[in-house]
Amino acid sequence: MALAGGERMTALWLWWYGQMAALLPQRWRTKPAESLHTLRLSNRRPWRRHLTLPRAAGPFLRQILRNEMDRRTPWQADQVYFTASAEKSRESGQLDVTLTVLPRRWAEPALAGLAARGLRADRIQLEEAGPTLSLRDGEPLAEIGNGRKPALILAAVTAVALLSLLVQAVWVEVLDLRLTAAQHEAAAARSLAAEADGLRRRQHFPSFQRDATPSAIAILNRVSRGLPDDAWLDEAEIKDRQVTLGGVSAEPAKLLALLQDAGLSEVQFAAPVTPAQGGGQRFQIRAKIAGADHDFR
Repeated sequence: MALAGGERMTALWLWWYGQMAALLPQRWRTKPAESLHTLRLSNRRPWRRHLTLPRAAGPFLRQILRNEMDRRTPWQADQVYFTASAEKSRESGQLDVTLTVLPRRWAEPALAGLAARGLRADRIQLEEAGPTLSLRDGEPLAEIGNGRKPALILAAVTAVALLSLLVQAVWVEVLDLRLTAAQHEAAAARSLAAEADGLRRRQHFPSFQRDATPSAIAILNRVSRGLPDDAWLDEAEIKDRQVTLGGVSAEPAKLLALLQDAGLSEVQFAAPVTPAQGGGQRFQIRAKIAGADHDFR
């Protein structure tokens, strides 16, 4: 199968890099594809939103923001990289949350450029001393160094050798790169047009249809107000119209009636009650949302 000019350049680069790397001592060898980097996009600014949420939402903050992304921002959760910081609000029982969002399409050209050089970023930073956005959702990030000096020497030697091999084909490669850039710009323009069309449709979409699903924040707020002082939650899952809650209580059996009064139905234990470490009993309760949707806004 014939390769385009840009693909030939990439294949030649990777082959020549491998040949040169084999000449280095084993302790100096690095693998560019396994190196992790922080991608800094100085020409982009993050999109921020300040929210006030119930304090009971703290342990589930990332899950709640992912579920509420299309309600709180113009994008779906799978269209963005995001991070959030929270602190106690002056209002009792509330959290002040700062949501930082970066649409993925803004970072795709830079990430593609790194991939073409055998590099892989694991996080993005847009501002000096600003928050970093993980590309591996939910995974902890390690500090990334600047690489080893032998790797820089190898890259310089490889670049010189590669340049000598590409002299005869340089104009063809330049035209291929220009064509590729034009194709990327055309694809980006089509994506922007489609996104603008979707936003226009959503702008005129009746609000009662857009709010057809219950709010996870409202459900947690109502449930937390109904719990007694000797009970607390450390697990919550909301899918469609079914809620699964887990936590510790001195008397889990009393929670069934309290949750029924909070607007849930078919409230039952999803697993046997077991003794909890430090006192009390660990429970897991499953229920369905029984009230009208406007009760959970």
